Formats: sequence, structure tokens, C-alpha cells
Amino acid sequence: MAPVSRFILSFVVLFILSGLVTWWWSGKPWFITKTFAVEQLATVLPKLEQLRLEAYRNQDWCKNIAYDYGTFSETSHPSTCNLFDGTPPFDDRATRDFQTLNQTFLFTGVRVRFVNLYYEGETVRLAEFHLECFWCSRTRYVYEPNYVLQEDFGSEMWFDAISETWYEVNEDWN
Repeated sequence: MAPVSRFILSFVVLFILSGLVTWWWSGKPWFITKTFAVEQLATVLPKLEQLRLEAYRNQDWCKNIAYDYGTFSETSHPSTCNLFDGTPPFDDRATRDFQTLNQTFLFTGVRVRFVNLYYEGETVRLAEFHLECFWCSRTRYVYEPNYVLQEDFGSEMWFDAISETWYEVNEDWN
């Protein structure tokens, strides 16, 4: 293999690896801006509205979903995972819907740990997309039309505008 070809191959491999590492570390690859990330998440909102999704949680030890079909939970730690009283385990339909949502979120390029949605009539009034990442364990992108950005709470919680309908919330987790 020619030196130029090796250089190009090395560059491509490093580019891909850096994207994967930052995806794990920060919830999205370094080359995806916050604006692009929320634009991708915005494409998911109509599907979430259609399902009347209220809550979604996807962690290795805790999986929950609450939507028009019902509330379902699977966990190895019920005392810290079951978000809904008397929640049954996933049935076949809930499993398919959960997996479809998981794939939908993966295709956005943003690692979503859990989602909370609040409705006004049939329309989402507020949606919180909590990121799954090593570095930002308490970061979320919030969709809220006509929001008024809150003031930061010292070093405990801070808010950054992304667009007219989206902002980012970061919390100190300790």
C-alpha cells in the first residue's frame, strides 16, 4: 500500500474513532453541533406525539415506557427504576414499540437516555431529551416553544439557548 493511501486510511479510521469516542463521552459525535442535534430530535417529535409518549427510559438496568398503549417496565433494580406504580413487564407490542423508539433515537446521532413529554391538548408543550453520556450525566435538550430562558442557579444548574424552541440544561450531578 502506498504511503499516501496509508495516510488517508489512517485519517479516516481516526476520524471514525474520534466520532465514536465523543459519541460515548458527550452524547453526540464532536462534529454534530447542538443545533443539528436538536434539529434531528425535532424530527422525532411527530412520532412521539402519535404514540402519545409521556416517558421513555433506556439504561442497561432499567427500561420504561409510558404511552397510549400503557406503561411498562423491565429492571434488575425495581426500587430505583419503576417510575410508575404497578407497572407490568413489557409485552410483545410494548417491546416492539420500545425497540422502534430506541432505533429512532439512534438514527438521530444523539444518545438519548430518557425522555419526558408534557402535552397541551394533542400537541407536545414540553419535551426533555436527557443525554446518555459519560461526561454529561445531567445534560438535556429541551423543546419548549416560546420559552423564556431561566437564569442559572450558580454552579448547580445552567441554561443555554440553542434556538427559538430549544435550549440546553446542564446540572451538577453531585
